[in-house]
Amino acid sequence: MNEDSLSAIWMDGPLYWEIWNKKYIRLSDFKVGLKYSYSIQSIDEFLNNVKQSLIVNNNMIFGISQDPNTKDYIIVFQDKYCKFCSEKYIIPRKWNKWYESCKSCKVKDLTNLISSGSEKIDNFIQVKQLKIINKRDNILEWIPYNQFTDINEMNEDSLSAIWMDGPLYWETSNKKYTRTSNVGVVLKYLHNIQSIDEFLNKVKFLININIIYGISRNPNTMDYIIVFQDVYCKKCNELYSSNYHRWCRNCSIDCLKENFTNWTSRNEKIDNYIQNMQLKISDYNDKIFEWIPYNQFINIKELNKDDFFTLYSVKWKNGPLYWDAWNKKCVRRSDIEIVLKYPHNLQIIDEFLNEVKKHSINFEVFGISQNPDTGKYIIAFQEKIDKKYCIKCSKVYTNVDKKWCKQCSINYLRKNFTNWTSENEKIDNFIQEKQIEINYSWNNVFEWIPYNQFTNIKETNEDSLSATWIDGPLYWETWNKEYIRRSDIEVILKYSHNIQHIDEFLSKV
Repeated sequence: MNEDSLSAIWMDGPLYWEIWNKKYIRLSDFKVGLKYSYSIQSIDEFLNNVKQSLIVNNNMIFGISQDPNTKDYIIVFQDKYCKFCSEKYIIPRKWNKWYESCKSCKVKDLTNLISSGSEKIDNFIQVKQLKIINKRDNILEWIPYNQFTDINEMNEDSLSAIWMDGPLYWETSNKKYTRTSNVGVVLKYLHNIQSIDEFLNKVKFLININIIYGISRNPNTMDYIIVFQDVYCKKCNELYSSNYHRWCRNCSIDCLKENFTNWTSRNEKIDNYIQNMQLKISDYNDKIFEWIPYNQFINIKELNKDDFFTLYSVKWKNGPLYWDAWNKKCVRRSDIEIVLKYPHNLQIIDEFLNEVKKHSINFEVFGISQNPDTGKYIIAFQEKIDKKYCIKCSKVYTNVDKKWCKQCSINYLRKNFTNWTSENEKIDNFIQEKQIEINYSWNNVFEWIPYNQFTNIKETNEDSLSATWIDGPLYWETWNKEYIRRSDIEVILKYSHNIQHIDEFLSKV
């Protein structure tokens, strides 16, 4: 490790309490550090050193040993200490290999890289390097100008270039800093800077808002240069709107404008609305509003229908546009499930577009389409990530976790009233009242059950039978957001032999 420290494997290992067997056992083949005390003159001095180490190192000392050859006493400590200087790691996490040497030793290695020829710049870089606290931190460096190739002018004070060696990063497997070679960078000149101090003040300001790899100097002009992470769009040479995703808003908007001539709804108001929506994008993950040809939709299934609109679930073959940061272009996510909303009774385009605006508040609206058979315009949408809103009524779900809407469930049951009857008005009314009393997704749905739904009927006592209900009861299925039946359920049928009239029977129920 260094001249007075060694790393070693302790074969038997330290004692620890084993709860299961209620006894001390050893953790064998344990990595430790051995610290020699060569300059210690007496046992008392050595033991005082041990006591001090116990305090400083939070009792992470396993014991004392002695080298049989030199007779030197040794402190055996936990391997949470730098293998080069024996100082404690800055954040002692045994499982994080970045901490096998301390920050000071890492910085000592890094300072060998500094040779700017300016004491102020060297000191500035050293101070910045001393501030690293973990393996992910960017390391500011002095970068020789001959490290840059493929230098191209971007604007009057910036150049793009390739840094041949590239920046340092911590390689966990080899427990050392290594380089990512041939990295694109931006070289920024500060032409009107009069002194080193003024230049460094500018670096201090910029380092808080950008990733700066280091400082360099043009040997021909002697101008100092700030070396930035490549944050400029290759098409327009302007700063990326989203650097991490390599997304440029201006270029994306230009691309959408160029595409205006490749589609049309054949309605000027709708075309203008879609174009304006596209020009409003402000972030790489914003949805790009589109005109979607109706033949893009397959697997069309009706979800819901009322006096105001009809909903269909469909699969969109090409799918929506999204930004692919890796390839730096918009691509499509194909074959996604979306919902189509057909509004009824909207007589003019302005009314339809107002409905689109309203719908965009609670849902991710992908665009507008038109059924070629009916001529009706359609809203193509999907739930937002939080999925708080009912796709049928656009209101917040009564139970967001279960995707259950009380009012839509009641409407569903009411709509079904005409599909069944007990042929007794009082019983029908009683069942209907019970159905619309539901308050939660897990509430039992009270029903009229035809007797031919029961099989395997067996007597259990004089007024009860056991049976299997073929279709089974209704329950709310969250995944598909609908009521379905749990078939072949065992039930009990209870007769009311001595009840004289319906009111008495219903009171009993």
